[in-house]
Amino acid sequence: MDKNLIKKHLKTSLFGNNILTFNLIDSTNTYGKKICKEGSYSGTLIISEKQTMGRGRQEKPWLSVEGKGIYMSLILDNDLSLNKLMLLPHLIAASIHSTFKKYNIHTKIKWPNDIYLNNKKISGILIEQVFDNENKGHIILGIGVNISLDISDISPDLINKASSIKIETGIDLNREEFIAFFLNDLELRYENFKLNNNINFLNICRNNSLIIGENIKYIYNNSVFKGKVLDICDDGSLLIEKSTLEKIKLISGEVSIIL
Repeated sequence: MDKNLIKKHLKTSLFGNNILTFNLIDSTNTYGKKICKEGSYSGTLIISEKQTMGRGRQEKPWLSVEGKGIYMSLILDNDLSLNKLMLLPHLIAASIHSTFKKYNIHTKIKWPNDIYLNNKKISGILIEQVFDNENKGHIILGIGVNISLDISDISPDLINKASSIKIETGIDLNREEFIAFFLNDLELRYENFKLNNNINFLNICRNNSLIIGENIKYIYNNSVFKGKVLDICDDGSLLIEKSTLEKIKLISGEVSIIL
C-alpha cells in the first residue's frame, strides 16, 4: 500500500492527515485503540496489507488476504452525541456505496453496516469507542473491503455469502485511489452531519437497502422473530412489522432475509 498514491487523490482537510501503513498487523482497530490511549490525534488512518485477527461486529472474524483487500481504521475525536453515534454506521455505509458508484458499481446496503454486491457481502464496518489517558473519547471507524480476492481465497463455507469486486465484476480496483475517494466523500458527509444535522445519507441507505420490503428473521429481546422490514427510521433504527401486524423499531442486532 503506497500512502503517497492515496495522498495524490486526497482532498480532505482532516481525514487521512496522518497515514500509518503496515504489511502485517493483528487488527487495525486494535492498533487504533492502542495509539488512542497514547494520545494519537484525529484524522489518523491505519492501513494494513493483512490482518491476523481482523474482526467485524460481535467479534466475527474478517477474512484478510494479503494485498487483495482494504483493511483500515480511521481515528476521530468523539464529539458526537449518542443519537448521532447511532447514525454513524449508516453514514459510512452510504459513503462506501457512493464511492463504488463512481466506478459504476451498484451495491446494496444491509442494515446496519454491511455492503453487498449480487447478494454477497463485500464490505463491512466496525465502529468502536475508546478513551485516552486524559479520559478524552475517540471513535475508531474500521472498514474492510474485498477488492481483488479470487474464488480460491474464500473458504467453502463462505462461498455463497462473501465475494469481492473482482469476482463479481471482473474489475481490479486501484486500492489507493478507492481509499482517497472514500475519505473525500466521507469527510464531506461527516462534517455536514456533525455541523448541520444533515441526515440525507439515510436516503441512500433506504433507496439502496438490501432488506426494505423483505421478510426477515431477527433477534429481539433475546428471542428470534419473523417480520417484514418497512423502513429505516430517522434515528437509524429498523422499522419492522411483525406477523401480528404490530410495528416495532429494532435498534441493533442481526437480521437475515427469509428466502
